[in-house]
Amino acid sequence: MKILITGQTTLDCVEGHYLNQQLRVIPGVVALVSGLRELGHEVEQRIVKWGDDLDQYDRIITFLGPTDTFCAGYTDGALWTLTREDTLCAISDWQTDRVFLDPLKKEAKWKEVFAGQLNGATDREKIDELHDQWLCGRRILLTAFEGGDLDLVFSKASKKMAATERICEGYSLFGYDPNPLLPLRRPKTTFDAKIRQWIVAGLSEANRKSWKKLKPTLPVVEVGKRGQGGIRMPEDEIVDYFAKSWYHWLPGYSHAGSGWWRARFQQLSDGLVISVCADPKEAEIFGPSWVIADPLSLEEMSDKELHELAVQQRKEFVERHPTDDFGKSRSLVRLEEFVS
Repeated sequence: MKILITGQTTLDCVEGHYLNQQLRVIPGVVALVSGLRELGHEVEQRIVKWGDDLDQYDRIITFLGPTDTFCAGYTDGALWTLTREDTLCAISDWQTDRVFLDPLKKEAKWKEVFAGQLNGATDREKIDELHDQWLCGRRILLTAFEGGDLDLVFSKASKKMAATERICEGYSLFGYDPNPLLPLRRPKTTFDAKIRQWIVAGLSEANRKSWKKLKPTLPVVEVGKRGQGGIRMPEDEIVDYFAKSWYHWLPGYSHAGSGWWRARFQQLSDGLVISVCADPKEAEIFGPSWVIADPLSLEEMSDKELHELAVQQRKEFVERHPTDDFGKSRSLVRLEEFVS
């Protein structure tokens, strides 16, 4: 099949764009393009404009996200693809509730930003109609590890929407693990002599600050902070920085337990860094050793004990979420099911 991949952002629409970004974080769309091509499909990734002729494509996959962000500059084209009833959707933004509830935004609050993303498209009645029901009745692709409950991705948002007496039904969720299809960023060494400090990483300050509930006695380093004193470096370099420390705090998501994919889990596992998930429902997907009831007890463990725990976390992660031929074939099967 000839498949078009597009969306609201340059990252969604331009192949390899992540290499032009400061942090060079590999997005899940890279795995989608790679996987579909390996399955024998002809894949084109490009920007769509309102009114474009899309009849040449057998399938269209459109990435949708919040409309009130500066990076959603191609919202007009993303909405235009939804004029086809068979258009498939994908979500890469971890703020899935925000994506689901985007149509509920009060116009007075977001109309100016939204209008700026429409690139001159003037059929506001049609635009609002498409936006109002943009996920409803669609197949939706999510990047997710095996073993999670995908229904958790929209569970809170769907209840909130129901409270407004608006209905969004008929959508179906498909998940696949992108790791086996990605050029994974792995640390060059596991650093046997690690630093006894906590690392918490993220671009969201609110998420980074979640470590304060932990009340550790050892130093805490925040990675991802902007401005003076912040530690920010490209993803292919940050994995080595992570591997130098023993402890890594992973803030929770509202849909913990869904299996939502984060590259960080594999990167820490490869670096033999102990991952501590803020929400045990997220940790359970990776194995028993990932569920740490008393994180502060880690500070009292010897280096030998810490190494043994890190090795066990690595073993369980690889067993449950392999990136070998088996893991790859499993991800490819999920993708074929989605586009079929």
